[in-house]
Amino acid sequence: MDLILSFDSEDFVTPEAADAEIWWAEELRRRNLRGCFQIVAEMLRSLKRWGRQDVIDALSRHEADYHSNYHSIPPTHAHALEGMTLAEGVDWVLRREAGGLATHLETFGRMPVSYCQPGSSWTPATLLAMAALGLKAFCGSPFRSLPGRLFWYCGMLVSQYDLRIEKYFEAGDPRPGSFETDFEKRAQEIGEDGLMVVFTHPTRLVTSAASDSAAQGPGPRMSGLVAGAQRHPLH
Repeated sequence: MDLILSFDSEDFVTPEAADAEIWWAEELRRRNLRGCFQIVAEMLRSLKRWGRQDVIDALSRHEADYHSNYHSIPPTHAHALEGMTLAEGVDWVLRREAGGLATHLETFGRMPVSYCQPGSSWTPATLLAMAALGLKAFCGSPFRSLPGRLFWYCGMLVSQYDLRIEKYFEAGDPRPGSFETDFEKRAQEIGEDGLMVVFTHPTRLVTSAASDSAAQGPGPRMSGLVAGAQRHPLH
């Protein structure tokens, strides 16, 4: 079985989140592992404003992929593209995301390989636009295929997330060894020739909640943007 360790790097409002990003990047490197960091372009801009070139350098040693230009800052793709034709939608996405991809190229000197939807906001036009720009894969798909199997959709190779790491500590998981139990169960479902994707949001190491409420749906929800203000120490 192949395993991808994926990280949704999206908190551009909490300076302490930078410490969580570098912690994951360095811990993986110490173990000779390469992570897939899905990075919001606005977070890269924030890291530069905060003077955190050390974090950018650490991320550059891994696969630096694309998690949209502004994540859930309105208008999201699904909200903006309502009522547009497919061609109009592709054009809107290309214009919306061009600056974000330029930031990635300027920062890392290479094109991202994959795209991860921000929250639950995606459209077919989004995938067609990303494929046209040269990205190859779409991760965190809302579609479900057979466990561990990839498929093609709108010109991109699509995968799904299997296990979310912070699920096991965000509310206190009472089951001893539950991550290990769930990992083994999922691995058996996927089989030796499949792919498992284990993911987390690095900011959750230093925040008590996600940095926004994008997971609530595609509309312009910003009330949770600073929900991570209550923090706990990074261990």
